[in-house]
Amino acid sequence: MNRRRLRRHPTLSSLWLLGITVLAGCQSVGSGVDRVRDSESLAESAISMTDYVDAAAIYERLASRADASNARRLNTLAALAWLDAGDIDRAVELASTLSAPQPGAPGVDTWSLLMAGIATSMGDWDDARTRLDALSSQPLPTNQRIRYQRWRASVLFNDADPALATSYLARRELWLTSERAIAENHQLIWDGLRATSIEQLYEALAATSDQTVRGWIELVVTTNPVRTNPSALATVVGAWSRRYIGHPANATFVPALIGDGAGMTDAPRQVALILPLGGRSERFAAAIRDGFLAAHIADLADRGAAPRIRVYDVSTDGATLTVQRALADGAEMVIGPLTKTALTELALQPALPVTTLALNRLPPDVLAPTGLYQFGLAPEDEARAAAERAIGLGLTRAVALAPIGDLGERLLTSFATHYQALGGTLLDYERYDPRETDFSTPIKRVMQIQSSIGRRSRLQNLLGERVEYEPRRRQDVDMIFMPASAASARQLKPQLAFHYSGDIPTFATAQIANADGRDSSELAGIEYAEIPWLVAAPDSLTPSAEQIAVHWRGEAQFQRLYALGMDAYRLIDVLGGFELAEPLAGASGKLSVDVDGVVRRQLVWSLFDGTEGTALPLLAPLPVEPIEESAWPEVEAQIGSN
Repeated sequence: MNRRRLRRHPTLSSLWLLGITVLAGCQSVGSGVDRVRDSESLAESAISMTDYVDAAAIYERLASRADASNARRLNTLAALAWLDAGDIDRAVELASTLSAPQPGAPGVDTWSLLMAGIATSMGDWDDARTRLDALSSQPLPTNQRIRYQRWRASVLFNDADPALATSYLARRELWLTSERAIAENHQLIWDGLRATSIEQLYEALAATSDQTVRGWIELVVTTNPVRTNPSALATVVGAWSRRYIGHPANATFVPALIGDGAGMTDAPRQVALILPLGGRSERFAAAIRDGFLAAHIADLADRGAAPRIRVYDVSTDGATLTVQRALADGAEMVIGPLTKTALTELALQPALPVTTLALNRLPPDVLAPTGLYQFGLAPEDEARAAAERAIGLGLTRAVALAPIGDLGERLLTSFATHYQALGGTLLDYERYDPRETDFSTPIKRVMQIQSSIGRRSRLQNLLGERVEYEPRRRQDVDMIFMPASAASARQLKPQLAFHYSGDIPTFATAQIANADGRDSSELAGIEYAEIPWLVAAPDSLTPSAEQIAVHWRGEAQFQRLYALGMDAYRLIDVLGGFELAEPLAGASGKLSVDVDGVVRRQLVWSLFDGTEGTALPLLAPLPVEPIEESAWPEVEAQIGSN
C-alpha cells in the first residue's frame, strides 16, 4: 500500500473498529478465510503506520475466532506487534501460551524471530545474537525482515558497532511505507548513536565511508556539545544540513531537532576569535585581530547590533583546549586558528562542535572535519590568478622561474596545473636559489640561450674565423611566470633583460610588492594579483587601507592580514546560514564558499610601478576544466620530454 492511500485513512482507531466490524457482523461477501485475510491486511496497515497496539488487538481478536493452526500463527503475530509497541510483558505473556513449531513446519521462522525479539528486548544479547544469526540467511517476508533489521541493529549497538547498526537501520528505511514509520526509524538511529560513547563514534567515523551513516554519526557528534544551547544548536545543524544535502534526516528529523527550523539562519550571539597572540606568529595574529575588531566596530556603528566577540590566545593551551574553553564560555561560532599546526590539530576530530572558520588551509591530504570552513591568503590563489590572466590575454605559451623550496614548489604546481587546465602550455621551467644573486644559469636554461651560443661556436669552428653573432633567446614564449620576493625580483628582472628576455610579459605574485625599505624601480612593469583593499577597494569597506597604513608602517604583508581579519568578520553572517546571492565584495577579494567549505577569493590584477600597484581592468571569467594538483608530476614529465 502506498503512502498516498495510507494518508486517506482518517485514524488507525477507525481501522481497528473496522476490523472488529468485519469479524463480528459481515456475512454477505466472500469466504471466512478471505474475511480473515482482509482483516489481517488491516493489522498490517496499522503496523506500517506504527499503531502497534491496534495491530496486536486485531491479531488477538482474529486468533480468538480462528482454528488452532491459524490461532497459533495469529497470536505469534500479535506477540510481535506487542514487541513493536514496546510492551515486552504482554509479548512474553502471550508467547508463553504458545508451543514452538517443529523444525521445518510452517511459521517456524516467524516463531524464531519472535524469540529473537524477546531476547533483544530483555537484553539477553548472546541468545539474541545466536537466533538472529540463524535467521540471517532465511528469505523472510518484508514485514519480518523489517523487524529483523531493527533487532539486529540493537545487538550491533550493544556490541559497540554503531556504523554497522546505523547501516542496518538505513537499509531498513527502504522498506518502510509511511512517514510515521520512517520517523520512528530515524529516532531508533538517533537513540542508538546517542547511547554510544563519543570515542566509539569517532572510531566509527574513521572506519566508514558510507555518507548516510557518516551523516548520522556526525549529526550526533556535532550537536552533543551544544544540545542545551538552542542558538548554537541551530547553527551547528544548519552547517550539517548544508554539508549533507539530500541526507534522509533533512526531511523531518532535522527540523524537529531544532524546533521546525527556528533559528536556522540566526547569526551567532557570541563568537570566539582564537589566535596565537604570543610567539613567532604574534605580529601576524595582531594584524588579523585588529582587522576583525575594526570590522566589528564598523558593524556596530552601521547596524547598532553585532555578536559578542571574545578573543583567546591559542599559543598556550593548543587549539582543541582553547575551543573547548570558548564553548564553555558560550561561543556559538569559532574564528581561527591561524597556523597550519593548530588547524591540523583541530582536523584530528571527524566533526567540530560548532561552525569554525579557520584562517588557513589544511594540507591537500588532510580531510576537513564537518563544521570546518577554510579561509586564508593562500599564495596559490595568486598563482592561479596569473594563469587566468595570461590565458585571458591570449598568452598561451609560458615558461616559469620559481624559487627552490616548499613555497616555490606550491606556486609552480598551482600555476602549471591551472594554466594547463585553461588550455595553456608550460614550455619549460627552472628553479633558482633565492639566497643567490646571480641567476644567469637558470635564465639561460629556461630561455635556451646556451643552445644559441652553441650554434655560434659551431659556425666559428666551421668557418675558422670569428663570427659577428648576437645570441638569441627562444622565440616561442608568450609570458614568464616569476614568483619572487622583492629582493630576488630586483636581481631577476635586470638579468632577464640582459639575457634578451626583458620584453616578455612577466607575471609575479604579491611578494614583489611587500615593502622592504629599498628602491624597487627596476620592477616597474611586472604584473601580479593583489587584494582589492590595497589597489581597488570597494567603497563599502571600512576602514580604508590608507587609514591603517600608518599603524602598520606601510608593510603590505600585514595590511593583507588586516584585510583577512576584516573579511573573516564579514563571513560570520554567511556561515551562520545566510545565502550569498553573489560573491561577497571583501577586502581580500570577491569571496564565495564552495561545497567543500573552502572560501575562494577572486583577486584583482595589478601593475607594479616600483612603489605600489595600480589596478588593471578585469577580464571576463574563463571556463575551467579542473586538473588536480596531484597531476603535476605527469605534467612535469611531459615538459621534461619536450
